[in-house]
Amino acid sequence: MSQNFDVRHFAHLARLAVDEKDIPAFQAQMGSILDLFNQLGELDLTDVPPTYAAVQLVNVIRPDVSAPSLPRDEILARFPRHEEGQLRVPQMIGGDE
Repeated sequence: MSQNFDVRHFAHLARLAVDEKDIPAFQAQMGSILDLFNQLGELDLTDVPPTYAAVQLVNVIRPDVSAPSLPRDEILARFPRHEEGQLRVPQMIGGDE
């Protein structure tokens, strides 16, 4: 089993709080997962063509067709907050942190 996985380091990188009593269990679980990935690396894939998807992907997006939109005044009347002809939305990314 791979035992070189540093649980504390990866928990720090992922910004996860890990209880000290759980570290041995996580160490063993990640070691098992890494062993499985090492086994995959030992497979002979010389005759297997590279692929980017397991199934054939089909674009199901409708064509981009220009259409008339609602008048600006009607949109502003429906929106809860607007200012100087523009929609006001809550700030999503803070600048003070």
